[in-house]
Amino acid sequence: MDEVRKRRDSELAAKKAVISAVAAAEAEVGVSEAEKSAAEARLKMSHSKTEVARRQLDELQVTLDFASVTAPFDGMVTQRHVDPGDLIESRGGGDAKPLFVVSKVDKLRVRVPVPEVDAPFVEPGDPIIFTFPSFAAEPPLEATVTRRSGSLDPSTRTMIVEAEIENTEGRLLPGMFGQATITLETKVAATMLPSRAVRFDESGRAYVYLLDENDTVKLADITPGVDTGTEIEIVTGLQAGDVVIGPHLKRFREGQQVKPL
Repeated sequence: MDEVRKRRDSELAAKKAVISAVAAAEAEVGVSEAEKSAAEARLKMSHSKTEVARRQLDELQVTLDFASVTAPFDGMVTQRHVDPGDLIESRGGGDAKPLFVVSKVDKLRVRVPVPEVDAPFVEPGDPIIFTFPSFAAEPPLEATVTRRSGSLDPSTRTMIVEAEIENTEGRLLPGMFGQATITLETKVAATMLPSRAVRFDESGRAYVYLLDENDTVKLADITPGVDTGTEIEIVTGLQAGDVVIGPHLKRFREGQQVKPL
């Protein structure tokens, strides 16, 4: 019995040792899992820091890109407001100036102020002739109106129209002044009468007094055109050879016999 009891006590002790080993192993597993979670958290933090660093790198690259100023077209620098070594600060103020002014002069855009009385009649495609004091001995340059502003400058009562001139040799310089002649109307009036020879009734109908071969008055309806103030264009209503009573104050009636002077 003593031997059996000793074996029992020994086996109980061994069992406790095994249980203690299992508990220790489970504790080690918990510690390992905690260390794993901590490592995963550190990994995520490292990924976040790496992404932040990449964004900071992109921001620095964009800032460095601003150090290179590239013109949107080929041209010549005609004005510069900075020199090498100058500190470029924010230029958002009202008196800010551009770093450079680049001019492309192979084709020039000419701006012509047109007076108010002529502005309504200027249309794109109208021929325009330019002369410049710097080239007085050379023939004038021909072009066409490319665009019009469509509004008047309140201070000058003029409308700006534009035309483009080829300048491949670069002789014409930006800022030059010259003289422009715009042909507003190339139509030639076929029939013109003095303004006082054309009469209008209460409804606005235009008519003239015609004379037939017997010097008899006949009323003829006409369609007026361009009115210069002293003469009126007759679009329709008259034929070549018609005799019209000129400027007068008297009213005539249909069929009245008159004696031409």
